[in-house]
Amino acid sequence: MSFIRNWKDILVKQPNGETIYEMLTERDGSPIGIARVYVRESKLHHHDHTEEWYIITGAIPNGEVYLNGKKFSLLNYDLVYIAPGTRHKLKAKTLNSLEIIAITCPPWSSEDHHLDE
Repeated sequence: MSFIRNWKDILVKQPNGETIYEMLTERDGSPIGIARVYVRESKLHHHDHTEEWYIITGAIPNGEVYLNGKKFSLLNYDLVYIAPGTRHKLKAKTLNSLEIIAITCPPWSSEDHHLDE
């Protein structure tokens, strides 16, 4: 089934100071999830089964990602791959939110989201 979905008209979640626009989910019968995410600083967490890819798209030129305790600087259009089991979090370096496109496989679920802090 083909479709077009305007990102402003989709499900919005606001956990832990993040704003998440879920663009594609398991409700669509998709094997992946896609979301537009705005975050100042996410909480350290991991997923046992979910792989994630972050594409940095934001209004600010940079941010940071923490992967298993290591800090990496981010620039616009960087791609971050997060394997299952990787403890991770995002942080904006300015007062503006970091903007990303998050792709998950399988689609994100609260059952596979485990806080580590």
